[in-house]
Amino acid sequence: MYQISAKGARAPVEAAWDALAWADPSPAGAVDCKEDGRGVWRLDAFAEDQEDAEACLAIIEETSPGLNPRI
Repeated sequence: MYQISAKGARAPVEAAWDALAWADPSPAGAVDCKEDGRGVWRLDAFAEDQEDAEACLAIIEETSPGLNPRI
């Protein structure tokens, strides 16, 4: 299991969450978005294998280029 995480402002984090959650099929088995501090939001996506984790990373980077996601 791989975890892909990114932090940032609410709008880009929610946009990336939306893109992962509604992708059909989504490379993420689960996606979570929550406030991680004052004005900072966190996105966590979970993928079964390296290929899906990299696909999640690509979707996040394409949707919200200001975020710096990491596997």
